Amino acid sequence: MKIRIDKRFINIISIWSLILFATISGINFLWVIAFGIFCAELVFNLHRPDELILLQVVYVSIFQYLISYFQAPTLLSYITDIINIILLIHLILDHKLLGFINRKRRICIWIFVIVICSLFAYVMYGFNLLLCLWGFRNMYRFLPFMLATITYGNKNICKRLFSIVDILLVINLFLVYFQSSIKGYWQDNIGG
Repeated sequence: MKIRIDKRFINIISIWSLILFATISGINFLWVIAFGIFCAELVFNLHRPDELILLQVVYVSIFQYLISYFQAPTLLSYITDIINIILLIHLILDHKLLGFINRKRRICIWIFVIVICSLFAYVMYGFNLLLCLWGFRNMYRFLPFMLATITYGNKNICKRLFSIVDILLVINLFLVYFQSSIKGYWQDNIGG
């Protein structure tokens, strides 16, 4: 298996390298630097939805590790919601959402019916409005990501995504080795 590193992956590799070094060295504040690099990458790519899709995949692969291993704030898990909102704004401003609705009318009708039924159920059973909004967020937060992936996705994104996953698997191998041989974790406690 040949791993080809794209120049655009340097920040992603540096993020994971900092996390790996922080894990091995015990210098816990390095996760903050890694998160800062991710945020800079996010800001520089706000106008490129295809890059946001890839960044979200990378972020989902690291944030739980930051929370569980480095005791980072659980607020980090909501960055994906921010990326989803940005992707939804791109879909609306680029008029891609209307094109998707016209092409995939049957799917959109089912999505609309499910959303309306869930909102109707929330109102009918008298749930708290904040709890309804939280449930709505939990149920439909993957919808903008899915629509953006379908709309902006192409072969290039798939190739880059597979390259990122190859890199992440190699880094994860080192993390698993460290956790098992140095930290003494085993079985379900090894997460990489």
